[in-house]
Amino acid sequence: MSEKLSVRTCDGCGEVLQYENPRAKGYIPKEVYERGELNYCRRCFRLQHYNEDTTDFMPSDSLTKILYDAKKKEAIFLYIIDLFNFETTFNSEVNEAIKGSTVILLGNKRDVLCKSFKDENIKKYLLRRALEAGLDAKEIIIMSARKNYNIDEVKSTIEKYANDKDIYVIGASSSGKSTFINRFLKNYTNNTTRPITTSCYPGTTLQLIAIPLKENQTIYDTPGLDTSHSMISLVEKEVIKMITPTKEIKPVTLQLSPGNMFMIGNLLRFEYVQGPKTGFTVYLATGIEVHRGKIAKVEALKHSLIEKKKIKPISQKITGLKKHEIIDSKSGKRDIIVAGLCWISYIGKGQKFRIYAPKNIKVLNYDAKFVE
Repeated sequence: MSEKLSVRTCDGCGEVLQYENPRAKGYIPKEVYERGELNYCRRCFRLQHYNEDTTDFMPSDSLTKILYDAKKKEAIFLYIIDLFNFETTFNSEVNEAIKGSTVILLGNKRDVLCKSFKDENIKKYLLRRALEAGLDAKEIIIMSARKNYNIDEVKSTIEKYANDKDIYVIGASSSGKSTFINRFLKNYTNNTTRPITTSCYPGTTLQLIAIPLKENQTIYDTPGLDTSHSMISLVEKEVIKMITPTKEIKPVTLQLSPGNMFMIGNLLRFEYVQGPKTGFTVYLATGIEVHRGKIAKVEALKHSLIEKKKIKPISQKITGLKKHEIIDSKSGKRDIIVAGLCWISYIGKGQKFRIYAPKNIKVLNYDAKFVE
Protein backbone atom coordinates (compact mmCIF):
# COMPACT_ATOMS: atom_id res chain seq x y z
CA MET A 1 0.00 0.00 0.00
CA SER A 2 1.47 3.33 -1.05
CA GLU A 3 2.13 6.00 1.53
CA LYS A 4 -0.34 8.90 1.42
CA LEU A 5 1.46 12.10 0.50
CA SER A 6 0.55 15.41 2.09
CA VAL A 7 -0.35 18.21 -0.32
CA ARG A 8 1.70 21.40 -0.12
CA THR A 9 0.63 24.60 -1.81
CA CYS A 10 2.50 27.73 -2.82
CA ASP A 11 2.23 30.55 -0.29
CA GLY A 12 2.27 33.04 -3.17
CA CYS A 13 -0.23 31.80 -5.77
CA GLY A 14 -1.95 28.90 -4.02
CA GLU A 15 -1.02 26.27 -6.63
CA VAL A 16 -0.23 22.72 -5.51
CA LEU A 17 3.55 22.37 -5.46
CA GLN A 18 5.03 19.78 -7.82
CA TYR A 19 8.52 18.98 -9.16
CA GLU A 20 7.68 16.76 -12.15
CA ASN A 21 7.00 19.36 -14.87
CA PRO A 22 8.99 22.63 -14.98
CA ARG A 23 6.49 24.16 -17.45
CA ALA A 24 3.42 23.34 -15.34
CA LYS A 25 1.94 25.47 -12.58
CA GLY A 26 3.29 25.06 -9.06
CA TYR A 27 6.75 23.85 -10.15
CA ILE A 28 9.50 23.78 -7.53
CA PRO A 29 12.90 22.07 -7.94
CA LYS A 30 12.83 18.60 -6.37
CA GLU A 31 15.78 19.22 -4.03
CA VAL A 32 14.12 22.41 -2.72
CA TYR A 33 10.81 20.60 -2.26
CA GLU A 34 12.42 17.74 -0.35
CA ARG A 35 14.19 20.10 2.05
CA GLY A 36 10.75 21.38 3.05
CA GLU A 37 12.08 24.82 3.93
CA LEU A 38 10.29 26.78 1.20
CA ASN A 39 6.65 26.87 0.14
CA TYR A 40 6.97 29.07 -2.95
CA CYS A 41 6.81 27.80 -6.53
CA ARG A 42 9.64 28.89 -8.84
CA ARG A 43 7.50 31.59 -10.46
CA CYS A 44 6.51 33.23 -7.16
CA PHE A 45 10.02 32.91 -5.73
CA ARG A 46 11.61 34.61 -8.74
CA LEU A 47 8.87 37.22 -8.88
CA GLN A 48 9.37 38.03 -5.20
CA HIS A 49 13.17 38.11 -5.19
CA TYR A 50 14.13 39.10 -8.73
CA ASN A 51 10.97 40.75 -10.10
CA GLU A 52 11.10 38.15 -12.88
CA ASP A 53 7.91 36.49 -14.03
CA THR A 54 8.52 32.96 -15.38
CA THR A 55 4.86 32.20 -16.05
CA ASP A 56 4.22 29.85 -18.92
CA PHE A 57 1.45 30.81 -21.24
CA MET A 58 -2.17 30.33 -20.29
CA PRO A 59 -5.17 30.11 -22.64
CA SER A 60 -7.79 32.85 -22.38
CA ASP A 61 -10.94 30.67 -22.65
CA SER A 62 -12.00 30.69 -19.00
CA LEU A 63 -10.53 34.14 -18.37
CA THR A 64 -13.50 35.61 -20.23
CA LYS A 65 -15.79 34.38 -17.44
CA ILE A 66 -13.83 36.45 -14.95
CA LEU A 67 -14.00 39.48 -17.22
CA TYR A 68 -17.75 39.19 -17.95
CA ASP A 69 -18.46 39.04 -14.22
CA ALA A 70 -16.14 42.00 -13.59
CA LYS A 71 -17.98 43.95 -16.29
CA LYS A 72 -21.31 43.30 -14.54
CA LYS A 73 -20.04 44.99 -11.40
CA GLU A 74 -18.76 47.94 -13.49
CA ALA A 75 -15.09 47.34 -12.74
CA ILE A 76 -12.48 49.17 -14.79
CA PHE A 77 -9.88 47.36 -16.87
CA LEU A 78 -6.20 48.21 -17.23
CA TYR A 79 -5.07 46.56 -20.46
CA ILE A 80 -1.26 46.22 -20.52
CA ILE A 81 0.15 46.45 -24.05
CA ASP A 82 3.66 45.22 -24.85
CA LEU A 83 4.94 47.94 -27.19
CA PHE A 84 7.69 45.70 -28.53
CA ASN A 85 5.59 42.57 -28.98
CA PHE A 86 2.33 44.31 -29.86
CA GLU A 87 1.01 41.79 -32.38
CA THR A 88 0.10 39.13 -29.81
CA THR A 89 -1.48 41.63 -27.42
CA PHE A 90 -5.14 41.62 -28.36
CA ASN A 91 -7.45 38.64 -27.98
CA SER A 92 -10.87 38.78 -29.68
CA GLU A 93 -12.68 36.88 -26.89
CA VAL A 94 -11.20 39.14 -24.22
CA ASN A 95 -12.03 42.25 -26.24
CA GLU A 96 -15.63 41.11 -26.56
CA ALA A 97 -15.87 40.38 -22.84
CA ILE A 98 -14.84 43.91 -21.84
CA LYS A 99 -16.59 45.74 -24.67
CA GLY A 100 -18.53 48.75 -23.37
CA SER A 101 -16.55 48.87 -20.11
CA THR A 102 -14.11 51.51 -18.94
CA VAL A 103 -10.85 50.36 -20.53
CA ILE A 104 -7.50 52.13 -20.10
CA LEU A 105 -4.75 51.01 -22.47
CA LEU A 106 -1.27 51.11 -20.97
CA GLY A 107 1.46 50.90 -23.62
CA ASN A 108 4.31 49.37 -21.59
CA LYS A 109 8.08 49.08 -22.21
CA ARG A 110 8.50 52.58 -23.64
CA ASP A 111 12.10 52.42 -22.39
CA VAL A 112 13.10 49.77 -24.96
CA LEU A 113 11.80 51.72 -27.96
CA CYS A 114 14.02 54.22 -29.73
CA LYS A 115 14.11 57.64 -28.09
CA SER A 116 13.50 59.16 -31.53
CA PHE A 117 9.96 57.75 -31.53
CA LYS A 118 7.42 60.28 -30.29
CA ASP A 119 4.99 59.25 -27.57
CA GLU A 120 2.16 60.92 -29.48
CA ASN A 121 2.84 58.80 -32.56
CA ILE A 122 3.00 55.63 -30.46
CA LYS A 123 -0.33 56.60 -28.92
CA LYS A 124 -1.89 57.17 -32.38
CA TYR A 125 -0.70 53.74 -33.49
CA LEU A 126 -2.19 52.07 -30.40
CA LEU A 127 -5.49 53.88 -30.93
CA ARG A 128 -5.70 52.77 -34.56
CA ARG A 129 -4.87 49.16 -33.78
CA ALA A 130 -7.23 49.09 -30.79
CA LEU A 131 -10.12 50.33 -32.93
CA GLU A 132 -9.27 47.71 -35.57
CA ALA A 133 -9.51 45.10 -32.78
CA GLY A 134 -12.93 46.43 -31.69
CA LEU A 135 -11.64 47.98 -28.48
CA ASP A 136 -12.78 51.47 -27.49
CA ALA A 137 -10.38 52.76 -24.83
CA LYS A 138 -11.20 55.71 -22.59
CA GLU A 139 -7.53 56.62 -22.26
CA ILE A 140 -4.18 55.53 -23.73
CA ILE A 141 -1.03 56.06 -21.67
CA ILE A 142 2.52 55.35 -22.83
CA MET A 143 4.57 54.12 -19.89
CA SER A 144 7.44 52.04 -18.61
CA ALA A 145 6.71 50.12 -15.42
CA ARG A 146 10.37 49.12 -15.11
CA LYS A 147 11.59 52.73 -15.34
CA ASN A 148 8.63 54.29 -13.45
CA TYR A 149 7.80 56.37 -16.54
CA ASN A 150 4.31 57.94 -16.48
CA ILE A 151 3.14 55.73 -13.59
CA ASP A 152 1.86 58.85 -11.80
CA GLU A 153 -0.26 59.59 -14.86
CA VAL A 154 -1.64 56.05 -14.69
CA LYS A 155 -2.49 56.55 -11.03
CA SER A 156 -4.31 59.86 -11.63
CA THR A 157 -6.20 58.35 -14.59
CA ILE A 158 -7.33 55.42 -12.46
CA GLU A 159 -8.55 57.86 -9.80
CA LYS A 160 -10.43 59.79 -12.49
CA TYR A 161 -12.45 56.76 -13.58
CA ALA A 162 -12.40 54.24 -10.74
CA ASN A 163 -13.67 56.07 -7.65
CA ASP A 164 -14.20 53.00 -5.45
CA LYS A 165 -14.67 50.53 -8.32
CA ASP A 166 -12.55 47.42 -8.52
CA ILE A 167 -9.69 47.29 -11.02
CA TYR A 168 -8.73 44.32 -13.19
CA VAL A 169 -5.28 44.20 -14.78
CA ILE A 170 -5.16 42.16 -17.99
CA GLY A 171 -2.45 41.58 -20.57
CA ALA A 172 -0.40 39.03 -22.42
CA SER A 173 2.19 36.91 -20.65
CA SER A 174 5.52 38.78 -20.63
CA SER A 175 3.83 42.16 -21.27
CA GLY A 176 5.15 43.43 -17.93
CA LYS A 177 1.87 43.04 -16.07
CA SER A 178 3.41 41.87 -12.80
CA THR A 179 6.13 44.54 -13.01
CA PHE A 180 3.45 47.19 -13.44
CA ILE A 181 1.41 45.96 -10.47
CA ASN A 182 4.51 45.89 -8.25
CA ARG A 183 5.47 49.41 -9.34
CA PHE A 184 1.92 50.73 -8.95
CA LEU A 185 1.57 49.30 -5.45
CA LYS A 186 4.97 50.69 -4.45
CA ASN A 187 3.80 54.17 -5.52
CA TYR A 188 0.32 53.77 -4.08
CA THR A 189 -0.77 54.58 -0.52
CA ASN A 190 -2.45 51.47 0.84
CA ASN A 191 -5.16 52.44 3.31
CA THR A 192 -6.32 48.99 4.36
CA THR A 193 -5.12 46.08 6.44
CA ARG A 194 -6.98 43.52 4.31
CA PRO A 195 -4.61 40.73 3.19
CA ILE A 196 -3.66 39.83 -0.36
CA THR A 197 -5.54 36.67 -1.34
CA THR A 198 -5.24 34.10 -4.11
CA SER A 199 -8.03 31.79 -5.16
CA CYS A 200 -9.43 29.83 -8.08
CA TYR A 201 -12.26 31.74 -9.69
CA PRO A 202 -15.59 29.82 -9.53
CA GLY A 203 -16.09 27.69 -12.63
CA THR A 204 -12.50 28.06 -13.86
CA THR A 205 -9.05 26.69 -13.11
CA LEU A 206 -7.46 30.12 -13.26
CA GLN A 207 -5.86 31.81 -10.29
CA LEU A 208 -6.91 35.36 -9.46
CA ILE A 209 -4.82 37.46 -7.08
CA ALA A 210 -6.81 40.06 -5.12
CA ILE A 211 -4.81 43.02 -3.77
CA PRO A 212 -6.71 45.47 -1.54
CA LEU A 213 -6.28 49.19 -2.17
CA LYS A 214 -8.96 50.46 0.21
CA GLU A 215 -11.51 48.81 2.46
CA ASN A 216 -13.96 48.74 -0.46
CA GLN A 217 -11.63 48.63 -3.48
CA THR A 218 -9.48 45.82 -4.86
CA ILE A 219 -7.05 45.50 -7.76
CA TYR A 220 -7.03 42.04 -9.37
CA ASP A 221 -4.05 40.48 -11.11
CA THR A 222 -5.43 38.16 -13.80
CA PRO A 223 -3.58 35.30 -15.55
CA GLY A 224 -1.57 36.27 -18.62
CA LEU A 225 -3.19 36.00 -22.04
CA ASP A 226 -1.95 33.31 -24.39
CA THR A 227 0.99 34.33 -26.60
CA SER A 228 1.24 31.12 -28.62
CA HIS A 229 1.76 33.05 -31.88
CA SER A 230 4.82 34.82 -30.51
CA MET A 231 8.42 33.62 -30.67
CA ILE A 232 8.65 33.80 -26.87
CA SER A 233 6.08 30.99 -26.57
CA LEU A 234 8.26 28.60 -28.54
CA VAL A 235 11.90 28.99 -27.53
CA GLU A 236 13.84 28.18 -24.36
CA LYS A 237 13.94 30.68 -21.50
CA GLU A 238 17.59 31.50 -22.15
CA VAL A 239 16.67 32.39 -25.75
CA ILE A 240 13.69 34.46 -24.53
CA LYS A 241 16.14 36.51 -22.47
CA MET A 242 18.26 37.14 -25.59
CA ILE A 243 15.40 38.23 -27.87
CA THR A 244 13.43 40.28 -25.30
CA PRO A 245 14.80 43.85 -25.14
CA THR A 246 15.70 45.21 -21.69
CA LYS A 247 17.27 48.45 -22.90
CA GLU A 248 16.82 50.85 -25.81
CA ILE A 249 16.81 49.11 -29.17
CA LYS A 250 19.66 50.02 -31.51
CA PRO A 251 18.22 49.21 -34.95
CA VAL A 252 20.32 47.48 -37.63
CA THR A 253 20.22 49.03 -41.13
CA LEU A 254 20.91 47.00 -44.28
CA GLN A 255 20.93 47.83 -48.00
CA LEU A 256 19.69 44.79 -49.92
CA SER A 257 19.29 43.96 -53.59
CA PRO A 258 17.28 41.02 -54.98
CA GLY A 259 19.16 37.82 -54.23
CA ASN A 260 20.31 39.08 -50.81
CA MET A 261 19.07 37.75 -47.51
CA PHE A 262 19.76 37.94 -43.80
CA MET A 263 19.43 35.50 -40.90
CA ILE A 264 18.73 35.91 -37.19
CA GLY A 265 20.13 32.73 -35.66
CA ASN A 266 17.92 29.80 -36.58
CA LEU A 267 14.80 31.83 -35.74
CA LEU A 268 14.34 33.78 -38.96
CA ARG A 269 15.51 34.07 -42.54
CA PHE A 270 14.54 37.07 -44.68
CA GLU A 271 15.02 36.72 -48.44
CA TYR A 272 14.68 39.68 -50.80
CA VAL A 273 13.36 38.20 -54.05
CA GLN A 274 12.28 41.06 -56.31
CA GLY A 275 12.33 44.87 -56.44
CA PRO A 276 14.75 47.81 -56.45
CA LYS A 277 17.69 48.10 -54.10
CA THR A 278 16.08 48.88 -50.74
CA GLY A 279 17.12 49.96 -47.28
CA PHE A 280 15.78 47.81 -44.43
CA THR A 281 15.87 48.71 -40.74
CA VAL A 282 15.62 45.78 -38.32
CA TYR A 283 14.31 46.54 -34.82
CA LEU A 284 15.28 43.81 -32.35
CA ALA A 285 16.96 43.31 -28.99
CA THR A 286 20.38 44.94 -28.82
CA GLY A 287 23.26 42.50 -29.20
CA ILE A 288 21.58 40.00 -31.52
CA GLU A 289 23.57 39.42 -34.69
CA VAL A 290 21.90 39.97 -38.06
CA HIS A 291 23.93 37.91 -40.54
CA ARG A 292 23.77 39.04 -44.16
CA GLY A 293 24.39 36.77 -47.14
CA LYS A 294 23.26 35.53 -50.56
CA ILE A 295 20.12 33.46 -51.11
CA ALA A 296 22.14 31.16 -53.39
CA LYS A 297 24.43 30.28 -50.46
CA VAL A 298 21.71 29.62 -47.85
CA GLU A 299 22.40 25.89 -47.49
CA ALA A 300 26.12 26.45 -47.01
CA LEU A 301 25.44 29.17 -44.42
CA LYS A 302 22.98 26.95 -42.56
CA HIS A 303 25.68 24.29 -42.32
CA SER A 304 28.55 26.59 -41.38
CA LEU A 305 26.67 28.88 -38.99
CA ILE A 306 23.56 27.17 -37.63
CA GLU A 307 24.54 23.50 -37.49
CA LYS A 308 27.90 24.43 -35.98
CA LYS A 309 26.24 26.98 -33.65
CA LYS A 310 28.46 29.85 -34.76
CA ILE A 311 25.52 32.26 -34.83
CA LYS A 312 23.09 33.27 -32.09
CA PRO A 313 20.39 32.81 -31.01
CA ILE A 314 19.99 29.09 -31.60
CA SER A 315 16.92 27.33 -30.24
CA GLN A 316 16.99 23.55 -29.98
CA LYS A 317 13.19 23.54 -30.13
CA ILE A 318 13.15 24.83 -33.71
CA THR A 319 13.66 22.06 -36.25
CA GLY A 320 12.37 23.82 -39.36
CA LEU A 321 10.96 27.08 -40.71
CA LYS A 322 7.74 27.80 -42.58
CA LYS A 323 7.83 29.96 -45.72
CA HIS A 324 5.73 33.14 -45.92
CA GLU A 325 5.69 34.84 -49.32
CA ILE A 326 4.90 38.55 -49.31
CA ILE A 327 4.27 40.69 -52.38
CA ASP A 328 3.83 44.24 -51.12
CA SER A 329 1.70 46.25 -53.53
CA LYS A 330 1.43 49.26 -51.18
CA SER A 331 3.75 52.25 -51.19
CA GLY A 332 5.04 54.34 -48.31
CA LYS A 333 6.56 53.33 -44.99
CA ARG A 334 5.92 49.64 -44.30
CA ASP A 335 6.77 47.00 -41.69
CA ILE A 336 7.16 43.25 -41.78
CA ILE A 337 6.52 41.99 -38.27
CA VAL A 338 7.74 38.68 -36.82
CA ALA A 339 5.87 38.45 -33.53
CA GLY A 340 8.08 38.35 -30.46
CA LEU A 341 11.35 38.72 -32.36
CA CYS A 342 11.55 41.86 -34.51
CA TRP A 343 10.02 44.15 -37.06
CA ILE A 344 11.60 45.19 -40.36
CA SER A 345 10.90 48.67 -41.77
CA TYR A 346 11.29 49.75 -45.41
CA ILE A 347 9.71 51.93 -48.12
CA GLY A 348 7.20 49.94 -50.13
CA LYS A 349 7.86 49.87 -53.91
CA GLY A 350 6.18 46.64 -55.02
CA GLN A 351 8.85 44.32 -53.55
CA LYS A 352 8.59 40.58 -53.12
CA PHE A 353 9.95 38.78 -50.04
CA ARG A 354 10.20 35.29 -48.62
CA ILE A 355 10.15 35.12 -44.83
CA TYR A 356 11.05 31.86 -43.09
CA ALA A 357 9.89 31.62 -39.47
CA PRO A 358 8.81 28.82 -37.12
CA LYS A 359 5.36 27.36 -37.67
CA ASN A 360 2.50 29.23 -35.92
CA ILE A 361 4.56 32.41 -35.40
CA LYS A 362 2.71 35.45 -36.74
CA VAL A 363 4.35 37.11 -39.74
CA LEU A 364 2.50 40.27 -40.77
CA ASN A 365 2.86 43.07 -43.32
CA TYR A 366 1.56 46.43 -42.05
CA ASP A 367 1.79 50.18 -42.36
CA ALA A 368 4.84 51.31 -40.40
CA LYS A 369 4.68 51.69 -36.62
CA PHE A 370 5.17 54.90 -34.67
CA VAL A 371 5.66 57.28 -37.64
CA GLU A 372 4.10 60.58 -38.68
